[in-house]
Amino acid sequence: MTVVVNRRADFTLDSFRRVAFGREGVQVGPLAHDSIAAARRGFLALLDSDRTAFIYGITTRPGVEVATAVPPEQQREHARLFRAESGYGFGGGCHSEQVIRGMVFARLVDFVEGHAKVRPQLAERVAALLGAPEPLPCVPLGGQAGPGEVLPMLYLTGWVGDLEFEEGEGLALINGSPYSTAVLADAAVRARNRLTQAEALFALSADAFRAPLEAYDEELDDLWADQYQVEALRALRGHLAGAGTSGRLSHQAPVSFRIMPRLLGEARRAVAEAERAAAAALRSGGWPPTAGSTMRPRRPCSSRCRPAGRSSRWPPSARSRASTAGPRTGCPACCRRPATAAPCPGRPTCSAGR
Repeated sequence: MTVVVNRRADFTLDSFRRVAFGREGVQVGPLAHDSIAAARRGFLALLDSDRTAFIYGITTRPGVEVATAVPPEQQREHARLFRAESGYGFGGGCHSEQVIRGMVFARLVDFVEGHAKVRPQLAERVAALLGAPEPLPCVPLGGQAGPGEVLPMLYLTGWVGDLEFEEGEGLALINGSPYSTAVLADAAVRARNRLTQAEALFALSADAFRAPLEAYDEELDDLWADQYQVEALRALRGHLAGAGTSGRLSHQAPVSFRIMPRLLGEARRAVAEAERAAAAALRSGGWPPTAGSTMRPRRPCSSRCRPAGRSSRWPPSARSRASTAGPRTGCPACCRRPATAAPCPGRPTCSAGR
């Protein structure tokens, strides 16, 4: 079986379980391929329009060297330097294979709708890692101390074979939050499995102790107003179905047996919340969009233009910074053109609300 991903909605907890725990492969679908290719073309058009404009990590160096510009003729080579990096981790042990596969799977969510501005070839290389018969290399469990998730994600830059990186692709592999998403989703899947086992073991202990079954009676379903506690009651009754009634205690069991439905109900609530958070994280892109991508419509031009020297309530986009000539700043050149003028070449018109 293969999990086909075309959009962020395809990244569900069930698909994570299939890929991370079931070791199913992943394929970048045709819709995703087209979206990735279109976003890449748009990004390169933006970059080529002015390679001296500020675009973090592409026309400048990343991190603490952000104030250092990368000359246009060196930007492709600068992008390739990410291959010289490797992951860092000085702690012992490795993450489980499920977490590592989940990390790679979660990385793809930023790719499928074009938000990460990579080429389709790179997205397919990353997806192919999940179809390999051998386990993925170790990602150290400890010693990951650094900004965001860059250090563990740096391992991914060395796993994609001999494909040379182009502008923006190295950052697209290491930025965002696929690492913590994978850890959370892994915990949610394991917690659900362990809860199922715990309910069976608790029911077995109640039967072995010959505890009275009234504490789990179905009449309590209508008396308890809590969804998760009622679910726990029903689960315990399911495990105790067919249990004999003779030889049981003639008095109530110790409180630890009588509160099992309540405690298991709270455990069910916690697992449900972990699953909800994991599901949201899996389908949420963590990579900051670049202007010119297909991420979302932009604010009307009038809200982005401001008099020179005045602070703006929101930072101008990379497109704005790339074309701020004239007496006003933070305003694309397209918006400063007369309404009757032809559209800016290669740029959406202002009337499009971009």
